[in-house]
Amino acid sequence: MIQTMLAPGVTKKRAVGLIAWLACLAPLTLWAGDETSRETLVARCGAGRDDACLALRQLRPLAGVDALAGDVLRKKAQGPPAPSERACLAGDAAACASLALRDKVDAERAHRWHRLACAQGYWFSCNNLELEHGDLLGARISLIQYRQACAQDRGTGINPGADCYCYYAHYTRLGQIDGEDPDEKKAALAALRKSCDLGYGTACYSLAAKAMFYDPDSYPALLRLACERGSPDACEELRTPASELEQACRQGIKAYCKLLQARKAETAK
Repeated sequence: MIQTMLAPGVTKKRAVGLIAWLACLAPLTLWAGDETSRETLVARCGAGRDDACLALRQLRPLAGVDALAGDVLRKKAQGPPAPSERACLAGDAAACASLALRDKVDAERAHRWHRLACAQGYWFSCNNLELEHGDLLGARISLIQYRQACAQDRGTGINPGADCYCYYAHYTRLGQIDGEDPDEKKAALAALRKSCDLGYGTACYSLAAKAMFYDPDSYPALLRLACERGSPDACEELRTPASELEQACRQGIKAYCKLLQARKAETAK
């Protein structure tokens, strides 16, 4: 959760919603695709090429692994791969993760195995890459998958709007690290609005957070909408004591002036 100081002694939780963010870390279904140049992709992915990992993720496991008997990941040739290595190279993500644990004393080697496991759908390795190696391959894979899932979301699934929100959340996070892409930013903001329109309360709350600074007049209505659609943070903020709102308003935070005005108008009815 991100905390924003509104006024001396007044701290509000400004959040993407912890539960919603954890849901965005869940992997989506593996893609199906062409099986060309798998050995080359394996070597490049293990060596640090994110584009190769993304392409590898689209491949179905090969029926046989004889073509992969080459030493594509080792620092020095040491004979043909062991059975577990052959399984990893053929698309068994769990085997790749097990090899990373086996070789954990060799950070570079473990890193390569984890990249292959992550690229092929093993989320433990995606998390490990970030925590132990500062490698955001998993987040980049998720960004692409959630973008596609959002485009297909018609509000008829189990959790309408969640995929669109997760796309926005991953874009926001990666944009802070990789730098913003104008076209991707536009698409991510559109996804956030779509998520809210589909009834995802956390997305509505994120829109309210933006309106707080760029469109304070719309802030009270967006905050109320977010609460109605299930955002606990929005509901908590709507219950902010009047004394705190007045203090923030005096310090020039217009959104809180508008919220205070809206509350007084409702009370007067």
